Amino acid sequence: MSTDTENRIYEPDLTWSDDAGNGPKSGRFDDVYFSPKDGLAETDYVFLKGIGAPDIWAETEQFTIGELGFGSGLNFLKSWLDWRTSSPAGARLNYVAIEGYPMAADDMARALQSFPELAELSAALIGNFPVLHPGFHQVSLDGGRVTLTLLFGPAQVMAARLIGRVDAWYLDGFAPSRNPDMWTPEVLGHVARTSRPGTRLATFTAAGQVRRDLQELGFYMEKAPGYDGKRECLRGEFKGKQIKSGLAPWYELLAPISQTARIAIIGGGVAGAALANALRRSNADVCLYERHPEPAGEASGNPAGLLQPRPADPRTPFARFQTDAYLHALQTYGEISEDIWKGPQGIVTLARDDAFLERYTNWIQDNAFPSTHARVLRAGEMAEATGVDLPGSGVLFPQAGTIDPAEVCRALLGDTACRFNAEIAELRQDDGNWQLLSGDGHVIGEADAVILANGVDVTRLTPNCTLALHGKRGQITSVAATDKSKRLKVGLSYGGYATPAVDGAHVLGATYQICPNWQDQSWRDLSGDDDAENLALPGQRSDALANLFGDVVIGGRASLRTTTADHLPVIGPLFDDVAFEETYGDLRHGRPIHRYPPASELNGPKGLYVCTAFGSRGFAIATLAAEILVAQMFGLPIPAEKQVIEAIHPARFLARDLKRR
Repeated sequence: MSTDTENRIYEPDLTWSDDAGNGPKSGRFDDVYFSPKDGLAETDYVFLKGIGAPDIWAETEQFTIGELGFGSGLNFLKSWLDWRTSSPAGARLNYVAIEGYPMAADDMARALQSFPELAELSAALIGNFPVLHPGFHQVSLDGGRVTLTLLFGPAQVMAARLIGRVDAWYLDGFAPSRNPDMWTPEVLGHVARTSRPGTRLATFTAAGQVRRDLQELGFYMEKAPGYDGKRECLRGEFKGKQIKSGLAPWYELLAPISQTARIAIIGGGVAGAALANALRRSNADVCLYERHPEPAGEASGNPAGLLQPRPADPRTPFARFQTDAYLHALQTYGEISEDIWKGPQGIVTLARDDAFLERYTNWIQDNAFPSTHARVLRAGEMAEATGVDLPGSGVLFPQAGTIDPAEVCRALLGDTACRFNAEIAELRQDDGNWQLLSGDGHVIGEADAVILANGVDVTRLTPNCTLALHGKRGQITSVAATDKSKRLKVGLSYGGYATPAVDGAHVLGATYQICPNWQDQSWRDLSGDDDAENLALPGQRSDALANLFGDVVIGGRASLRTTTADHLPVIGPLFDDVAFEETYGDLRHGRPIHRYPPASELNGPKGLYVCTAFGSRGFAIATLAAEILVAQMFGLPIPAEKQVIEAIHPARFLARDLKRR
């Protein structure tokens, strides 16, 4: 497999100006990261004063800063410090930065140690800094008041993938003469695309070509005296016409809602719980409605499950989304609870054949997955990794593992307001207000916006919107642990899966059956044939695996997964079929895309969203899925690339159908 240069990051090749560790310099670009005289003062003058801070955020509930070139994090930390002391109570800072040559956390700590006024914030940043891997990485800081989204990858690539509006831009890559790829008209064009009328911009450079390119894109630019002997720097404001988001018109998002809007979540599984966590950190007024007496009453309620990644060809948006989501889940779960793991962490995926192992090896080499988070196990290495005598080869994911699904949901919910035993039978909108009705027509709750996170049952509440969801029944089987199987110290994935012994039992699973009549609830009945299938599946992989587990069944559980034909979740605003078809019914004719109005202008439900169809990977993708939807709702930069946002959009099935008609 050839490497994908678009999905790659590079080491910054650092040198240091003295033994004390001050003054990092890039050997790759032969340029310093900040002024050796006073980098903090330089940041304050060029960037903070350049955008008009702190006045610019004095009356905002959400403020978003974008940066080209995160570097040592100095600009971010200084912005966070100033915002922390001057922003309104309850306000949120969103910071999104693109970096193709990210520093390791240790190097960042060394670079920042000479700024004692930033010590507290630096420690928080470094302690939560993501793994150095291409893609979107989101970090929550300051008790949720600050969200940092890092896009690791080439500026040209990552800028094109960014969707969202930015209130102020810092352009702080190395000098245009040394790092021209960051200052191209294409990259600056994406800066303009993500700006709104009034967006401010500041940069240390006064290069004539940069100034002219920005002016042509709609920025009013002016020169200011430079810092510390530099001749000039640039400051500007976007005064051009707001550019379309970059999404196809039929995938355009709804207008943002207010941070103070009342938001109802329907569904208390991992999707709803992750949404509650994301919204609560955004200081939203949120209430969750669940028909069961406690959370995780459906597919999220198994006694144990595996949190594992899904590596794939890194050239595909599907694979990049899966990896970004898994890494986000690991970070989020690590923050919310120490009690989610059942037993030691680690999962081994058994190789089916040499081609399987070669494929995984290539994916790891080509940045489908961080090398620190996956290791190929050759013949003879399986016993040490698993604790049991297994032949063959496989892949170890050391940070993956067996989780307690209900505990994850409880930890994500935290102190979110919840209404249990609340069956929502109908949604009704009245003058912008959503009413949640019970089966007898009583109003159970009201909200300005509603998120449907109740699995395949979403279709019951959206009669005018086709979502092409499918219910897939899955049954797990609990078997008594044996003296031999108790030595298993990691989860196993082999087409099915097996957990290590938890409370004297292994969970084996899971069957996967189409369930067209899921409404009749008969799928809940346990099947002896399904237990037999779960017991037989290990033996289909190897005799050693067959002999590992006993055959004493001590329990089981059936649940209903929600899936789609393209194996991707459904996340975004809902729509009305009739209005959508009237507007986009001739997509098959290939009219120029700019002739279509955006979906945000169509007649249909406003303030109604969906987050479902996680299939069997719910706990690996739920937290990033929630952050994607919350960003869409509030009009913030979305922590996923443009191709992913379109690929998971609820209207994708209807749009594809219209193109084929």
